[in-house]
Amino acid sequence: MRKRVYIAGPISDENCINVAANLHRFAECENALLQAGFAPFNPAADWDAVRLGGTTYEMLMERDLSFIPVCDVLYFLRGWKHSAGANREYRAAQKIGIPCAFEPIEGFEFSEFAEIDAEDWSHA
Repeated sequence: MRKRVYIAGPISDENCINVAANLHRFAECENALLQAGFAPFNPAADWDAVRLGGTTYEMLMERDLSFIPVCDVLYFLRGWKHSAGANREYRAAQKIGIPCAFEPIEGFEFSEFAEIDAEDWSHA
């Protein structure tokens, strides 16, 4: 069974160009994780629901936070510390002991997942 990886990072921004770039980064990471043999959860995939109306940011955050307990690791994209949502996701993972990995400056890297003890993977 593929290891489940929750992608976290900045999505929303006042500048729509930044939002588009952030959504693209999430999609790139999701694709890279799939190709590397993981099962990614991309919370940015539903961002259009907010634009369509009726769905709020907070509704999506609550939904996204509910996925964290069933993931094997959270992968934080660069810039996550400037994201209120990603900080909430980090605190949620820390609270229940889900391992976290962080995108290095060079781009997507998943080899550090191998350093996470097998026992840490088996919480779910």
